[in-house]
Amino acid sequence: MWQEAPAEMKVALYQVVNQVVQNEKIPTSWEGALNTLSPKKVGEETILESTRPICLMNTAAKVVTSVWAKQLSKSLEQQPV
Repeated sequence: MWQEAPAEMKVALYQVVNQVVQNEKIPTSWEGALNTLSPKKVGEETILESTRPICLMNTAAKVVTSVWAKQLSKSLEQQPV
């Protein structure tokens, strides 16, 4: 959805992500997530072994954590062994 967003929205998201990455603080509204169980097969919603846990995070928070992960990965790759 973000890839299809208008240019102004992409710029706004980029600015917010940059601000969060530089300040190292995620806005309170982005904290937390909704955890739920998703059934693997219809009719087996009540069987725990037939469900999988799903964590639904705020989209902007996903973008920020993705940027952090990429930066951390690049940093670690540049470290001598």
